[in-house]
Amino acid sequence: MKTVAPDYYPDFRCKADKCKHTCCAGWEIDIDEETYETYMRLGGKLGEKLSRSISADGTPHFLLEGEDERCPMLDESGLCRLITEYGKETLCQICADHPRFRNYYSDRTEIGLGLCCEAAGELILGRKEKTGFITLSDDGKNEPLSDEEARRLETRNTLLDILQNRTFSFDERMKKLLSVSGLRDERSMRQLADFFLSLERLDEKWTALLLTLRETDLKRLPDLSENGQIILEQFAVYLIFRYTPYLDSKTAVLSVSAMVRIFGSLCIAESGKNGRLDFEKAVEFARLLSSEVEYSDENVERLFA
Repeated sequence: MKTVAPDYYPDFRCKADKCKHTCCAGWEIDIDEETYETYMRLGGKLGEKLSRSISADGTPHFLLEGEDERCPMLDESGLCRLITEYGKETLCQICADHPRFRNYYSDRTEIGLGLCCEAAGELILGRKEKTGFITLSDDGKNEPLSDEEARRLETRNTLLDILQNRTFSFDERMKKLLSVSGLRDERSMRQLADFFLSLERLDEKWTALLLTLRETDLKRLPDLSENGQIILEQFAVYLIFRYTPYLDSKTAVLSVSAMVRIFGSLCIAESGKNGRLDFEKAVEFARLLSSEVEYSDENVERLFA
């Protein structure tokens, strides 16, 4: 089995206390059984705090604190007490993995970085180069791809070639991506915003942005600077990679189109001037969209099933 990742993957670094949107707040943080047993054996003041801060009711999990639901291991400076005292090897599986996601195939595991993390967003959306793939490891014990898997990966290659063909404008590339899938996306922005408003939502900021976008009703993305088009390209490439397992469905391609249009229209409506996208705001919009949509099984099911 081999492990495959986008070529930017090795460059990822957590921003720790420099992060404006810590992943250690606002999420339910489950603890795997092996780590739970380790935590219960820890002594000292931190061990005592751990024993008071974990619920063993059902799946062990941290008891979040305060209105912003912070992990009890997050200190006042934004650092994890477990890491500062014992090292990152002490983290439970979900914390060690975040913001990574994995897709599994017969001959490989593909690993990527979720845009819910601002460090990942800055890395992915800030790239000027086209995205390729690298093999991180390979034990040589690879099963052949099934016909269905081979078709999905072939479809992905076709769509990525279209999205990264910079001889065409990004708008033209999106139209061609739909066309080769036998699709047209004629939904208005109001219809798209209403659909995303119908999904499970957590952050009031996301709701407010969708309500604002609902009234703009942009018919198409305006002409963008070269840098603006690259930001949208990187976002679309990320979606195609992340949702490769669904690419045998036309619904998946339409959903990618919808997410690109929502993201691009937010960037234009909120920060676009003379075709220039505000990079910091683009990263924030991608973070919001990812955390609100991609980390809800119900939302992913409605978008891609």
